[in-house]
Amino acid sequence: MVYTIKIDRRTIKRNPTAGQKEYLVPCQSIVTLMVKHIMELPTDLKGHLIERTNKDGLQKSTFIIDGNDAPELLKRLTKYGVPKEHIWYNVERQCEHIRSYTPEPNYLYKYLDCKVQCCNCDEIFSYRELVFDDGCDEDYVTSDRVCPECGEWDCCEVECEKLSDQELEKIIKSR
Repeated sequence: MVYTIKIDRRTIKRNPTAGQKEYLVPCQSIVTLMVKHIMELPTDLKGHLIERTNKDGLQKSTFIIDGNDAPELLKRLTKYGVPKEHIWYNVERQCEHIRSYTPEPNYLYKYLDCKVQCCNCDEIFSYRELVFDDGCDEDYVTSDRVCPECGEWDCCEVECEKLSDQELEKIIKSR
């Protein structure tokens, strides 16, 4: 039996980046902290530390953190007893330029949930629980339809509903 995963019509929308093939993706931030006095770093901050120097009672600590975490890092340091006026920080955000061979689609949407049944163990579960697995024999083989219960490869046949741009636009306009 082939299970068809239907598009959730309520989620269809025009893609603001349609046709785009190049992206600037924000990655991590490098935060440089200058602390007016020497202090032991809290254990939970040491994992992000990439450099630490001390000179004349001034400690310079450089951290790699994700996103906009600099204010949170500042709060954590003040929580450990460092006064705000003794801390200066600089944030250098790094971005990565990514190119794609396929342009962004014209429309974005989500799929409705669908129950599927494994052909091996007869377990019924959401298609979202299907597991991806791969193996290597003479040829490289993969399966994205592995039963989460018994591990059977290609445990069910699933196809996602596809609508043309004209059909998607018609649905948007009918709302």
